[in-house]
Amino acid sequence: MFNSANLSKRVATCKRCAAFFIRVTFAVWNFINTFALDIQIINNNDMKTLKTMLMALAFIAAPAAIRAQAPADAPAATVTDLDQKYATDLLKAGTDAPDITLNTIDGKPFALKDLRGRYVVLDFWASWCPDCRKDSPFIMQLYKKFGTKGVAFVGVSFDKNLESWKNGVAKLGIEYTQVSDLKPMRESPVAEAYHVKWIPTVYVIDPQGKVVLATVVSDKVSAYLHSVYPDCAE
Repeated sequence: MFNSANLSKRVATCKRCAAFFIRVTFAVWNFINTFALDIQIINNNDMKTLKTMLMALAFIAAPAAIRAQAPADAPAATVTDLDQKYATDLLKAGTDAPDITLNTIDGKPFALKDLRGRYVVLDFWASWCPDCRKDSPFIMQLYKKFGTKGVAFVGVSFDKNLESWKNGVAKLGIEYTQVSDLKPMRESPVAEAYHVKWIPTVYVIDPQGKVVLATVVSDKVSAYLHSVYPDCAE
């Protein structure tokens, strides 16, 4: 799962690289104009070819460098692109949410259908997943805010080792229900049923058991829950 804070850092890094590349390109350009011909490193024809290549590379990198001057616009565009890239195969809104029957982290039976009548946030994750760990505090904030409204939060882990799973939950301070079949994502029937190929992924299920949101962007989960419970707005 991604939120705008994490995305902003990544976007800013890419933009700084693009801007640096352009500066290097024009430094080489200036060197060619100033010294190359005088010391006969290259001839006129080669210089024209090299200049053309440098200019083409500068134009390729320029859009990213220009967008760096307007960082407020970048996160929104990137957030949209992430769902377009990683969430296209997820279940669509209006689809019946497949039932999940697994054991909780302490060995108790769990069935998603037992939560019918409540909004449910399904957080697909794993303790070994760096992006999941980064996103966990934000999901916990949503749990503390909307759990009081009756929203059920369920973490569906793709950990293979019980102790690693337990340690990850404890270290991150996750308080909501955790379930798993202790199978890797590519072998898990639950991942197949929900078309999960990337984690973190989050679904929101409505009280009638229908999918209302499927995303890899945690900010969208927050926006949806705030639309349902506007009195929770900060």
